[in-house]
Amino acid sequence: MSARTNLKTSPPKISRSKWYERIGYTPRRGQAALDAAADAGHKHLALFAFPRAGKSYGAARHVEPDLLVPDHHCWIVAPKYELGSKEFGYIWSDFNEQGILQWADPRHGGRRSFDARGGFMFIEFPWGSFVMVVSADNPTGLRAEELDTLILAEASALLSDVYHRHLYARTAKRNGKVIVPTTPMGKNWIYDAFRVPSRKTDSKGQPNPLYDPDFWSCVVSADPDYVDPNDWDKADIYEPGVHTDDAVRDAKRRMPPPIFAEQFGGGFASYAGRVLPYDPRIHRVAPFPIPDHWTHIVGWDHGSAPSQTAILIGSYDPSGVLYWWAELYTAGWTVTEYWDWVKRSLGPNKSLSLVAVDPSAKQVRIELARLGTGTNIPTDKQIEAGIIRLTQLLNLGQLKVLAGTCDNFEREAMRMEWDEKNPKKILHDHIYHACSAARYATLCTVPMPIDPIGPEITANIETNPKEYWKQA
Repeated sequence: MSARTNLKTSPPKISRSKWYERIGYTPRRGQAALDAAADAGHKHLALFAFPRAGKSYGAARHVEPDLLVPDHHCWIVAPKYELGSKEFGYIWSDFNEQGILQWADPRHGGRRSFDARGGFMFIEFPWGSFVMVVSADNPTGLRAEELDTLILAEASALLSDVYHRHLYARTAKRNGKVIVPTTPMGKNWIYDAFRVPSRKTDSKGQPNPLYDPDFWSCVVSADPDYVDPNDWDKADIYEPGVHTDDAVRDAKRRMPPPIFAEQFGGGFASYAGRVLPYDPRIHRVAPFPIPDHWTHIVGWDHGSAPSQTAILIGSYDPSGVLYWWAELYTAGWTVTEYWDWVKRSLGPNKSLSLVAVDPSAKQVRIELARLGTGTNIPTDKQIEAGIIRLTQLLNLGQLKVLAGTCDNFEREAMRMEWDEKNPKKILHDHIYHACSAARYATLCTVPMPIDPIGPEITANIETNPKEYWKQA
C-alpha cells in the first residue's frame, strides 16, 4: 500500500489516554505495562501471557491512536492469514463504533475490507495511515513495506527465519516498533529473540551481557505463586480477575507442569523429562474381581503389522475411578481376532459402554461395525488433550492399574518423555501404543455406574419410601 500524505482530511491528533477514555477502555496490568514501555522508548516489546489475558486486545488498542496520525504504517503478521483476524477485528470494531471506519471508504479516498477467508483484511485511511494483515506463509511478500508498527500475532508459532530474514528490518528505516503479544511455547526462538535481551540482570543479579535497552518484555501470570521478577522463565506481573483462585489451583493439580506454566503461568516452560506422573507405588493396586455392573470401556490403538496394536480394557467404579485390568499388545491379528479377545476378556456378564478407536483407523471402525460393534473417537484429537486428561486422572488418584495386567501401559507411562526440541511434542510418540489407547478412551465421556440396590434397601421401598430415598 502506498502512503498518501497530501490529503485535506485528517482526524485531530489524539493522545492514547484520551483515545482509551473515548472508547471506554481501562487497560489491565499487562496491557498498561506494554503502553508504558512503548512510551519509555522501547522498540521491541513482547507481552507474554496466558490465554485470555488480553494480549491481542492490548496490542490492537495500543496501535489504534497511532493510526489516526497521518502516514502510520502497520502490519499484523500471523503464521496463517486467518490467525491475524483477532487483532484486526478489535481495530475494525473500535473504529466502526467510533465512526472512524467510514473514512476508509472509497468515497473518501480510503479502502477497507474484512475478509479473512478471501485473504483481504486491511484498513487504509485517506491520510496515508493503514493497517493490514499479512501471512507469514509467503515470505517473499514480507519485504514490501517500511513499517511504523509490526504486530506479530501468534508469534510463538512463527518461524525464526521468517522474522530475522524477512521482518526484522521492516521497522528500522522508520524507527518503528515491534509488538509481540503471545503465549509462550517452550523456550523457542521467541525466548532468545525477545526475552533474553530485555533482561538487565540474570537470576543472580549479575549483568546480562546480551541486554539491549531497545528491548522490553513482560510475562503475565494468572497464578500469583508463579511470579518471580528475578527468574527469566517465570512471571513479572500477576493478572487477577481472569481465572478464579480455585480454577488456578485445580489446573495446577490436573495439568502437566510445562503446560500449566504456559496456559496459566504465562511463562517459559522447559519441555524435558517425563510426561506422565505415573507412580506404581500410588497407581498400581492388587488385582480384584471387577464388578459386572461397573462401566466398562475399551481403548484401541491399531497398528498395521509389523507395528503393534494395543487394546486396553478398563472399568469405572461408581466414584469415577478408572481401573485398567486387561491389555493386549501384539501385531498381525485380524480385527475379528482382536475383537474375539475383547469379548473373551469381558466374559458373559460385562457390557461395554465404549469402544474408543484411533481416529485415523477408519477401516478398523468399519470392520467393527460389520461385527455389530459401534465405536467412538475423541472429539479432541490432539495429543496434548489426551496427555492433560491422563495427567488429571493420575494426579487426582482416579486412574489405577491392576498389578500384572497392563505391563506395557505401565512401562510406557513411566518412559514417555517430552521432545526438548519440539515443545508440547512427545519424543518418539509413535512407539507409545498402550498410552495412545488410554488417551482415546479417557477423552470420551461415559456414564458412571450406580451400585445395585441391596436387599435391605429393597425392603424399605414398600414399607418406608422416605427412608429408601435417604439410603439410595
